Amino acid sequence: KIKNIKQVLRFIEKEKLEFDAIAFRGMSGALITPVICYLLDKHPVLVRRGEDCHSDYSVEGETFFNSFIVIDDLISTGKTMRIILSEIEKHSKRDGQKPPICKRNYFI
Repeated sequence: KIKNIKQVLRFIEKEKLEFDAIAFRGMSGALITPVICYLLDKHPVLVRRGEDCHSDYSVEGETFFNSFIVIDDLISTGKTMRIILSEIEKHSKRDGQKPPICKRNYFI
């Protein structure tokens, strides 16, 4: 488990992945991901939680990207990861674009 922003940056930079965006969900992701996006010059992509939100969109932020990584705060059942991947795929198809590729997930 990664404990801070410096560790996340080291892991990402060490792997030398090429990606356009970082997807996240929930408050824990909203606290750390925009900072990491800023430092790496990547686009943040928020995947909203369920029906009970204040937006008509389940995916917000930069929505035209080719590849992404996911930052999440917990690994348990994998449900959050499946939802993020599913929502991004649905959103891209709705917009007539090819679904982006998830390159990696990091747990903080």
